[in-house]
Amino acid sequence: MFCFYLSDVLKAKAKAKQLAEFERQQTLAREESERKQVLARKCSERQQALAREESERQQALAHEESERLRQELDELRQTPTSSSSGVRGRRIVRQIKMIAVDNHLDQDDAERDFLRQVQACGGTGVINMRIRRQRGGYVSIQGDAVVLE
Repeated sequence: MFCFYLSDVLKAKAKAKQLAEFERQQTLAREESERKQVLARKCSERQQALAREESERQQALAHEESERLRQELDELRQTPTSSSSGVRGRRIVRQIKMIAVDNHLDQDDAERDFLRQVQACGGTGVINMRIRRQRGGYVSIQGDAVVLE
């Protein structure tokens, strides 16, 4: 009976050892899982930070571009314009050509495009300028590019 008891004790010790090893592996697996979760959270936070930085950079670029376009339009608006056939205080040296732009949703974009075309053809002013809003919200501008003295 003593031998039988000893084998039961050895079996119980072996089972306890197996159980301890199993618990150790479970603990290691849990710790590894927690490490992965922490790492995933840090990666997610870093991705969010990078996305936020990129968004701020894009907003800054958009603001700079908007400011540049506004300044360009202010400079272009220095070009003398008139809705009649003359510009007060200036003499028309020659009339270059009629210029028209349309299909712009934004009036500032239409003006910028129109005045660029006036300057591109050598005009220093505009006479007979007309701005119209068309159906669908589109803006149409037309006028005669002239050289003023």
